[in-house]
Amino acid sequence: MEPGEFAVRGSIFDVMPAGENEGFRLDWFGDDVESIKRFDPMTQITTAPAGRFTLTPTSEVLLSDATISNFRTRYRELFGAVKKDDTLYEAISQNTAHSGMEHFLPLFYERTDTIFDYTEGAQIMLDADLELLGATPPGQVRALVDAARGRGLVPEGTPGMTGLIADNEREWAGLIADLDIEARDSNALIGAARRALTVSIAQSGGTIDFMDMLYMPILTDGTTFPRTDLAMVDELQDLDPLQRRMVEMVGAESGGFIGVGDPRQAIFSWRGTGLDAMERVARTMECAALPLSVCYRCPTSHLDLAREYVPQIEAAPGAIAGLVEEHAVIDPARFAAGDVIICRMKAPCVDLAIRLIQAGIPTRVLGRDIAASIEELVRSSGAESVTALVQAAQRRCDRAQARAAKLDDDRALAEAADRQRIIEAIAETCDDNSIATFVRRLRFLFAEEDGAAKVTLCTIHKFKGMQARRVWWLDENLCDENRVKSPMAAQETRNLRYVALTRSTDELHFIYSRDNRDR
Repeated sequence: MEPGEFAVRGSIFDVMPAGENEGFRLDWFGDDVESIKRFDPMTQITTAPAGRFTLTPTSEVLLSDATISNFRTRYRELFGAVKKDDTLYEAISQNTAHSGMEHFLPLFYERTDTIFDYTEGAQIMLDADLELLGATPPGQVRALVDAARGRGLVPEGTPGMTGLIADNEREWAGLIADLDIEARDSNALIGAARRALTVSIAQSGGTIDFMDMLYMPILTDGTTFPRTDLAMVDELQDLDPLQRRMVEMVGAESGGFIGVGDPRQAIFSWRGTGLDAMERVARTMECAALPLSVCYRCPTSHLDLAREYVPQIEAAPGAIAGLVEEHAVIDPARFAAGDVIICRMKAPCVDLAIRLIQAGIPTRVLGRDIAASIEELVRSSGAESVTALVQAAQRRCDRAQARAAKLDDDRALAEAADRQRIIEAIAETCDDNSIATFVRRLRFLFAEEDGAAKVTLCTIHKFKGMQARRVWWLDENLCDENRVKSPMAAQETRNLRYVALTRSTDELHFIYSRDNRDR
């Protein structure tokens, strides 16, 4: 059952009001309501009595104490002091709907969803783009457009906008090379990406995403930044050209500027960052360099390995020796709560997570909203048993893989297979065949809270900036610079190895799967 739906079974009336996580069950006796209870819409099990509930008209914004408080706080944070003639702020503060308040939707709620949260990674395109796309894989178009926007490339002739780099074939070809895209027809790919980027910019007036928030102040006229005494930016090496331009604009308007970063941790070139973002900002802002070579996180044994990539790195005074070990066989019994397992790719993380699940080890995978995706499948499938759920999941997986194969979308193929393997693994751990048991198991294994009591698996990219006492590096040889084609990709791979080697505060373990033991 979804929000806004209801069901009638004899004298039982179930309803799921908008904005509620649970449904309400009314038990009627004739014309009288005998009881009102809350129930779990997934398991259909009643959870608690309820004295009353409120049904509100369908609207993008539902005014309540919580949403009004969120709006007031964030409105002041965004626009500063509120003037007496601000009718929008005053109306909402008085719990009164105001015309146009839906345009401020993100201010009311902790998070908002888009249609893409419900489409399982489906490719969405306009009919007018189909002929242009031709045989060009949409997955490649999407990756190329994302990189182009990150670098500030705006198609020539776009009204009211001037790009940061020229819109020419050489720049597009450079993006293709940087992303290691194997294009069947480079001209067709560039044409499709240019068209998609043009449409995206033209439609940004109606819907604004994160990248649009960078485009708008930088690429349009009339935007200024308030002067501050000091501007400070962390992770300077991770700025893409648009972010870098914004930092430079803010810094120029500020009384002082401090940038903190590590060029050897530049690992996001696929989103247009490049490897010299930090150096570019330093030159533009005429910054004095203050190198920090002492590492206070890692043991000496780990830094001995890291010096292959950063020779000047030093251990802090009194640093422990630490432990470095290699394992040819993956033994789930070796992992303990609080351990972090990192890998260059996502698929090996998921495969190992399944093994840990089957061994009864609490596990979470960062970067994948696994539980939410699978719970959506439970709701939409209508399965009444674990067996039926596995069958429904397999049918959906087959359809998703067929679509992905037709579109040559490797990422969608992998994601569909990963989810199916996870569902089957959880099903094997269930003590009975009930959906309620499956859901409880799912939530227990993949809950984000209490991460210290679980084994965490994630990519190296996701774990950058964090640390753990024990880090296990799965399939180290996937970070082999000989696997990539361009010099920039090779250097980024070296940076990625450096990041992986410096995440542990005590123990670093190298583990190898059967297919990746050759070093």
